[in-house]
Formats: sequence, structure tokens, C-alpha cells
Amino acid sequence: MKRTLALIPAVLLLAGTLTSCTGDEKPVADGCVEPGSLSDSVKVEGGFGEQLKLDLDKPIKADKVERTVLETDQRGKSDDIGEDENVFTSLTVFDGADGSVTEFTQTMLTATGSYSPWVKQTLNCAKGGERVVIVTPKQDVVGKDKATADETLVIVSDLYVPELEKAEGEDVKLPADLPEVSIAKNGEPTITIPDSAKAPETLTVETMVKGKGDEIKPGDTVFVHYRGVIMRTGEEFDSSWSRGEFSHFNAATDEEAAEVGAKLPVIRGFRDALVGQTVGSRVMSIVPAEDGGYGGERLKSMGHEEDDVMVFVLDILGSMPATVQ
Repeated sequence: MKRTLALIPAVLLLAGTLTSCTGDEKPVADGCVEPGSLSDSVKVEGGFGEQLKLDLDKPIKADKVERTVLETDQRGKSDDIGEDENVFTSLTVFDGADGSVTEFTQTMLTATGSYSPWVKQTLNCAKGGERVVIVTPKQDVVGKDKATADETLVIVSDLYVPELEKAEGEDVKLPADLPEVSIAKNGEPTITIPDSAKAPETLTVETMVKGKGDEIKPGDTVFVHYRGVIMRTGEEFDSSWSRGEFSHFNAATDEEAAEVGAKLPVIRGFRDALVGQTVGSRVMSIVPAEDGGYGGERLKSMGHEEDDVMVFVLDILGSMPATVQ
């Protein structure tokens, strides 16, 4: 089976058909959309987070929105999804007439985001780990000028919330010649570069906390909180902590990226720091420019030196298996 990578920004995939909003749309009421005979009858095949296949005996035609929880997966948090909580969502959209897949994507959603009503109808009353199906007239999603009244969409969403908010596991002592790291109560790291620290010529990865969760494999989607600084100056380079929300990356190999004609979805030194680690781990990755995937000119354009070395501290909060179809 061919592996499919989420290499195209999901917001671009969703902007045209799945999240198009107009000023005429009414706010979605709080509360749950009720299940119905159509949504209850939906049967799909495929693992949690994968592109799914719809088992369709006859065409589905909906004149209103119906919502059913098909099943619950045990990975990740299974609590109610908070209004300001990020939810990683694998979406498979089917044509209700013949069951064909019209779109598949993976993206991060929040209940307070600016989305079309069907997205909020999916997330209202949802829990992490649920597989939720929305059966809806297509016009309610794309507009009356882009669909007929007879067309129906079946949208299946696998909802995942990382099980951790920071690294949890057994502390591992670092070699003395590495950058110093202090950790706040919430897990946020402060990275200090001592005068004695020497920049390595090759990628250096050290485990700071050894987690007890699943091992990260090539192609997995990995959820992390991280901070990166420039080793020469100690200046912050990039940080999910500063943005106030965790990030997710596809740990694709070079070969997988080349197969779909795309660039790596994450810098090589970042990816190589994740693969082989376990969920719950905290990892330091010291990344020379050539392993960063940026190139000297890009580093220079960002106000750094062409040969600058980056120091990242990453907390691995959760993972989803590689997506296949």
C-alpha cells in the first residue's frame, strides 16, 4: 500500500470546500446535533487516523444534519474537548451518492476557530478518541451555488488529543558539555548556552527524559512542545511554547517525501530527534545548519549566520501511526 503524507498545509486543503464561510452564516447553536437513521447506518473501514472506506449499500440522501459517534479509540485523552483545546482531526469526506472519497486531510481544529457550521457540529459534545460521522446536505457545506439539493456528504472525523501536556518519564543525566536547560513547572524549557559549550559538527541528539509511551516510527504524526535557540547567541529561533500551543509534525523519511514529490514536512534534524524516541520523552537536538534543511542563505535572511547551529528541546506529547491508503 502506498503511504500518504500530510505534506500540503491542511488549511489550504480546507479553505475552498470544507471551511468556506460567509458573513451570512448564522452562529452554530451550543449543544449536540442529534443522531438519525442515516448517520446511525454509516459503516466505514480503516484504522483510526487513516483514510477510510465507506461501506455503502445504497445512496445516502440527507435533508438535515445528523451526527453519530461510530466508535471510540483508546489512544490519547478521552475527556470532553474544551472550547480552547486543540484537536488533531483526520477527515475523510465521502460522496453520499456512490461512497467515493472526495477529500482526505489531517489538520488541527479548535472549537473556537472560524469554521463552517459542520465543523462545530462535529466538535460540540465530542471527546478525544471518538470517530464522529456527520451526514449533511452538501449545500450546507459548500453553498447552494456549488451543489444541488439532492447531493449529500458523509464526513467522518477521527478526533485525537495528545495524552500529555509535558514530558513524563525517567530523568536522564546529560553530558556536562551540552547546553544547560531548566524546566518550569508546566514543562516549558529555558535553554542557556554556557561559554564552555562547543557547537558539534554533526547532529547531536540526547534524551533528557525517557518516556514510557509508544515508539515514534518514520512517517508517524508526532505532537510536541518545543523551544529552539541559536547556539552562538542563545537567541530564540522558534518555539511552540511562545505561541501557546503544541505543534504536530510528520516524521517522514527523505524517501517518502521524494515519493510524493514534496519537501520534508519538518527539518531533518528535528525529525531525526523524534524517530526512535518514545511518547513522554524530552529530547535535546543540536542541529548544524546543514542538518536543519534551511540552508545558509535562509538562516542569514532570518538575521543569523549561515553556519549557525540550532539547539532544540522537545517534549513528545503523543503520536499517531503513519497514514496509509
